Amino acid sequence: MRTLTIRRRKSFAGSASKVKIYISDPISGDLDIAGEQCRLLGTVKNGREASFSIEDSGARIYAIFSKSNRNTHYGKYPLVAGTEDVTLEGEYRMDSGIFRFDGVAEDLNAAAKRKKATEKQAIIYIAVFFALIVLLNVVKDATKDPKIPPADQGAAQVYTVEDLRITMTEDFEDIEPEGYDRVLQKGMCVAMFMEEPFTNLEGMEELSVEEYYSFLRFYNSAVSQSLTEQGITYVQSQYQNPETGILWHYMLVAYKGTDAFWLVEFAVPENKWEEMKPELLKWAASVEITP
Repeated sequence: MRTLTIRRRKSFAGSASKVKIYISDPISGDLDIAGEQCRLLGTVKNGREASFSIEDSGARIYAIFSKSNRNTHYGKYPLVAGTEDVTLEGEYRMDSGIFRFDGVAEDLNAAAKRKKATEKQAIIYIAVFFALIVLLNVVKDATKDPKIPPADQGAAQVYTVEDLRITMTEDFEDIEPEGYDRVLQKGMCVAMFMEEPFTNLEGMEELSVEEYYSFLRFYNSAVSQSLTEQGITYVQSQYQNPETGILWHYMLVAYKGTDAFWLVEFAVPENKWEEMKPELLKWAASVEITP
């Protein structure tokens, strides 16, 4: 065994985010990064260093800030086999939004994927921020079975989305996320989940949840001022599906993690909003985000 030390130079951008260090490992199956199975070694804070015990064999060292964009925003270092200890240095690069190891050239393939992902994300945030395209597809099937999960009824079930856990009623089914990390549907109740890493925007880690809501209103004037009920602070919006005529009520709840904001959006028909609100608040209160 040998020791791998990662030194992270201090930078303002991404300062509050821990960089996660992985090593290629086809056996562990801990996480797939850019098509390669990897094992988590640990994390490194801004301006700090951390050491890990690794095998003597050759491997790839990966550095990511968020699991959700791990296939496009990663730093990679090819580690040759040997018995001597290894020290690698690097820093968060604002121009690319990745942790770059010193002495390693830019991965052009990954850079192309990042550019494509960024363009797609901009379209999502500005043009279809509330998954309107999702609902256009979902409602076609949901209208065939317009049942709404009854408040305080049905067995509880935990659903996970990367580092987020939420407890809702059972029998929610996955549908095509269309830009979200996960979308769940039960009848005409839809729950959408999106992780927005702090590295997406300089200074984002400094925002409070209320300031993040102001950020959402900047991109969509239909977003309401925040309300607080049963300890949950949320914003609202509406959208009428032109194909079905159904007026949808959105409840958006933001959560601030250690390296990203999580946005959870619930959508139900407007005429069911008051009936469903207590249950939605209960589900929102159950959200847990692990570091």
